[in-house]
Amino acid sequence: LLWVRVLIALLFVIILIIAYRVRVRHYKQNQIVLRQKVEEATQELTNVNKLLEGHIEDLSSKNELLKHQNMTLENQSEKIQSLMEELKANNETKLRFFTNISHELRTPLTLILGPAKELLNTGKKENNEAYKVILDNASRLLRTVNQLLDFRKLETGNTHLRVTKTDIIPFFKDIFDSFHFLARKRQIDYCFITDHDNILGLIDLEKMEKVLMNLISNAFKFTLDEGEIRVQVLNRNQNLELVISDSGQGIKEGDRDKIFDLYFEGNAFSGDKGTGLGLAIIKQLVELHHGSIDVESVIGKGTKMV
Repeated sequence: LLWVRVLIALLFVIILIIAYRVRVRHYKQNQIVLRQKVEEATQELTNVNKLLEGHIEDLSSKNELLKHQNMTLENQSEKIQSLMEELKANNETKLRFFTNISHELRTPLTLILGPAKELLNTGKKENNEAYKVILDNASRLLRTVNQLLDFRKLETGNTHLRVTKTDIIPFFKDIFDSFHFLARKRQIDYCFITDHDNILGLIDLEKMEKVLMNLISNAFKFTLDEGEIRVQVLNRNQNLELVISDSGQGIKEGDRDKIFDLYFEGNAFSGDKGTGLGLAIIKQLVELHHGSIDVESVIGKGTKMV
């Protein structure tokens, strides 16, 4: 029995030794696997870190480029601002000069017009053509002088409304009628349209006359003989809407945003070259009445001023 016990004890020790060696081998294998995984993870982290460093360098380079571009834009913006201020100053100087000249021209022109009219009415008929040329050109020059002075007053804020409660329909109709002779001479279909017999409103008569005269005159200037011009005076929800439409040449799309700019000139059928002041003044006079003016136009079909 003793040897049996010794044998069993020996077997138990052998089993323990074998189990210990198996566990040690398994532990070593796990260590190797873990070490490999750690090395792989470390390598992956190293690669990611290098990639991030590359991205950081790239971002840093782009940031420097953006800073440089921003500085360039700021410098360009300062130059543009400086040029705009210089242009504004030059424009102001030119306007002041022309305004002073206009004041000097107005009185002599007025003095020329009186005798020219008298000569046209009472002078020798064979000289009437020459008198008419003098009268027409002096009148045109005086209108230009007055336009420039009007614009200067608007620019400096020295123009104020003197409103009067007026029946607008007969007032506008009288201005419309003053173009009837020209319409008949050029065989233009010329119509006055309104949806009310009477529309009372507060307007500055002198300034509103300039607005309507200028817009109708432009319609005639850009409309061929035997064309069509419509003047509509409408009451839109207690707001006055004045529409002058023509069958003229139309305005190019690129020019529609410029026609109210100072000194912009269109190409008239009549060949008359304007000063580029008219519509710029009209826009300011309309806005002075708390109104707005817009243009709709189709090349070859005509233009509508609203």
